[in-house]
Amino acid sequence: MYGSAKFVETIQTLLQIQEGAVRLEAPALSLETDSLLRRCGAPHSFIGWTFSCHMANEPCGACRGCYKHLATIESVY
Repeated sequence: MYGSAKFVETIQTLLQIQEGAVRLEAPALSLETDSLLRRCGAPHSFIGWTFSCHMANEPCGACRGCYKHLATIESVY
């Protein structure tokens, strides 16, 4: 799933109202997770410490976030 252009636009509007000249940029918005990971070149030893669990403060291994994280790591490394 890609990032949300609508979210970026909404935050940009909020920043303009609240801060004035602040501008939000999201250069990786159009990239899929695995493409972004390949492009940034982060080593597996670093990414292996990360997780995206939607259910707990540590990886549960059973939620959508954990499944996506594992699938992304397997596809990139």
